[in-house]
Amino acid sequence: MNRKKLPELKGKRVRPRPTPRRFDVAGNELPRSDQPWFVSDANRDGLVIENSGFGHTLLLPADQIHDFRTDPSGKSFGFLNLHGQIWVRGRDGGVEPLVYGRQQTPNLPTPPVQTVYSTRQPWPAVPFLILCGLLLCALEA
Repeated sequence: MNRKKLPELKGKRVRPRPTPRRFDVAGNELPRSDQPWFVSDANRDGLVIENSGFGHTLLLPADQIHDFRTDPSGKSFGFLNLHGQIWVRGRDGGVEPLVYGRQQTPNLPTPPVQTVYSTRQPWPAVPFLILCGLLLCALEA
């Protein structure tokens, strides 16, 4: 995109393409939402876009922006076609590059795994493993 045109988008509502992917804090994908994003700041180096509905603010470098097209439906000022895929997870967000025009799953940080063991019962796999060992011994004999 012509970097000289980027400052003209300041204060406009845009709809990113491809549509941003949303994930909950556990990493499960949520339904996509085609809400307009507000361009809160713009210069030749990129845009700062905000989605007040989800509370996200992202910096889009100029090299991630392919082009801008007007929106004939009137739902927003226009479409912001990107070289990457916007993703949001909880309060985090970012842009992942598209691979040969395909959308890819963002490399999200893995959430911590909480493993809970009961102190009243032995680990459930131990009896199963003992049973498997006894069956193998019986089959060999």
